[in-house]
Amino acid sequence: MPSPTIPDEDCIADFVMRQKTRRKYPGACSLMYQSLINILVESLFQWDIEKQKSKGVGIFGTTVAFAPADEEQGRKTLHQHIQLWVKEFDSKFRNSLFDPDIDVRTRARAQLQDYVDKVMSASYGTQLLVPGPNNSDVEAEKLLEDASSQVLRDARHEELNKDIGGCVLKKKGANVKAATTDLANYTLKSLKNQAIQSTSGIYDKHFVTNMPPMPERLDIAAYTHSYHMLGGSNELYDDVWGNEDLRQLALNLRYNVHEHTHRKSCFKKGTECRFLFPFPSCSSTYIHEDRGPKGENDVLWHSLFHNPRRIAPWMVIPKRPVGCQYINVHNDTLTNVLNCNTNVQIGDPFHTYYTTLYNLKSTQEEDSERVRRVSQTIIRRLLRIQDEERNGLLDESYSDSDFVEGLCRMLGGMNAATSRHTLSSTMAHLLISQKGTRFKFSHNFSDLLIGQLEAQLEGEPVDFRLRVNRHKKKRHVWRDSLADDYLHRPEENGIENMCSYEMCMKYKKKYLSFKQMNVLETNNNDLDDDDGDDVDDCNDDEYDDTEDTYYFNNGTSISNGIRHPFKNSHPGYKFSHLIELEHEAIPKISLPEGKLCSVEDLRLGINIDNEEDQVYKSREDYAKMALLMFYPFRTLSDLTLDNSYWKKFEYELSLHNTNQTTTFWPKGFDILQNMQDRRTMEKELKRARDPVSLETNCKKTSTKKGESNPDSDSANIPDVSEIAAVYE
Repeated sequence: MPSPTIPDEDCIADFVMRQKTRRKYPGACSLMYQSLINILVESLFQWDIEKQKSKGVGIFGTTVAFAPADEEQGRKTLHQHIQLWVKEFDSKFRNSLFDPDIDVRTRARAQLQDYVDKVMSASYGTQLLVPGPNNSDVEAEKLLEDASSQVLRDARHEELNKDIGGCVLKKKGANVKAATTDLANYTLKSLKNQAIQSTSGIYDKHFVTNMPPMPERLDIAAYTHSYHMLGGSNELYDDVWGNEDLRQLALNLRYNVHEHTHRKSCFKKGTECRFLFPFPSCSSTYIHEDRGPKGENDVLWHSLFHNPRRIAPWMVIPKRPVGCQYINVHNDTLTNVLNCNTNVQIGDPFHTYYTTLYNLKSTQEEDSERVRRVSQTIIRRLLRIQDEERNGLLDESYSDSDFVEGLCRMLGGMNAATSRHTLSSTMAHLLISQKGTRFKFSHNFSDLLIGQLEAQLEGEPVDFRLRVNRHKKKRHVWRDSLADDYLHRPEENGIENMCSYEMCMKYKKKYLSFKQMNVLETNNNDLDDDDGDDVDDCNDDEYDDTEDTYYFNNGTSISNGIRHPFKNSHPGYKFSHLIELEHEAIPKISLPEGKLCSVEDLRLGINIDNEEDQVYKSREDYAKMALLMFYPFRTLSDLTLDNSYWKKFEYELSLHNTNQTTTFWPKGFDILQNMQDRRTMEKELKRARDPVSLETNCKKTSTKKGESNPDSDSANIPDVSEIAAVYE
């Protein structure tokens, strides 16, 4: 890769050519993108991909897990949305943010403020300047302030933003308006003049241009930022282009500014910018709560550990200096290292839904746009030829009408059949490298079928898989189910005292080879042959040996090879065993519908003995599901106390709440509470409205959504043949 150079006219031309070349080789782009993501995960998140665990504190804290999802859409380049879980934000800390004790709550929110200020930025990265008295530069916040909240609200509007023109600032004590971009451009000019007048005077006049620079030069300054600045591979010692404040401002001006004119995508949800730009300035980070005029937005938050609390929808408002109303909240480290736009958000419970949506989200409309345009143009041209023939406008020698009609119908059918299976070339290359998915996760997954466990314990019919094995010239047919794997689990190495959830996290079933079957019989169930010579001897045509081993993106196996034979009562103990996973998997729980109710329906603290009462039934079902997941058992009687599931669960919960040792897996209580919190967020919690929305009104206009969407109106697609005819 050639060394970056200081921006000049030749470099601009070279940059344009490189962009054209980049479009021709989407495969190289997707591989480069994948490499950048690995750098992000390994170096910045401090996450060991191979070992699937944290290596230490990263730029956002100690990473516990992350879920990235790739997208392209109309931007024509790949970008990624990442949901990140960090150790510092455990359930205890989250609960303390809304603790009834004002001292506990204040300390927790102070810690949150300190954390947000370290990892999130809503500024240009340098102090903005404005011309002051005596031709001196003055800090913007000393002379300027926000315009009224209604002006900010109008600047978000699809039509009214044109009247505002980005002028969301005004001079203190006067009605003189100012635009945020003017402040940034003036600061660039001022920093350039300061650099030229510096004592060292080291700069190349050939490369010093007027400020603000033209867009192409700004692009290159942003693209080469990490190479030119301190520690870069081509560090500059130029007083102008090597000035840290100037380059930081240029970087954020290029990547992290939301245009005051907005984009079409800003108004997908309505007539106002769905990203809420511009924001008012803010002197310090705080938690904003939207309770409503009479507290009608408050949600009763139920818990297994304490009395219900009333919590309002909330959002984190980060520190935002004057003049940064259109600055996207970003992470400085990510922006400086990767030279790209970053967007960091915290505290919104809907982030999880947004990220995981990409596993199912369809972007066919954007991905198939080019194919659709070409096919529609050809079809319309063929239809026109057909119409001309019917109207006698074609030459008599033209006799291909049947061919035209047939081709038209064939192309129409092909277009209809393939319109839902089109991908851009860049995304296609990425999907191949990621085994066909846009959604990934830092850990592997396993299945936990609680419904199957319950049905088998109660003697009801269950779904299972029949496997056929041949051993010593005999044909053996046996029932293969996850329920049997737990109920007939080994008794050694603490597995006996594991709940189904924990065993699902740490162990997986693997099928024996012929050699291992012989070892099992001759060595009295000792399967410690570590020669690795495992051959699949299962003759079931549906058997897939790839199911025996988990793999991450780099193909690393996560099985450590430690084998544990099932009890002799297991239907397939001669043909399978448990292996301990090198890295823990995340169980995907399958529960019978309606049996794990809301904690609210349990009416905690109230004594109910009537078996006909609905609360009594809800308690029994809830306790049964919880015990099946997080309490070790082999029979149903292991899960009851005085013939009641609820009494067993209530007893274990009381021990946990008083910090005593429980047979119930302690982490299971936290998982149950997480399930309850997710239910509350999904069913009850509303999204908080920002302060500007609460203080102002949206001015209605006559705009009708959907009337001017050229991408969805095929009539607006020009016919290529008409354009070509001009040059004939």
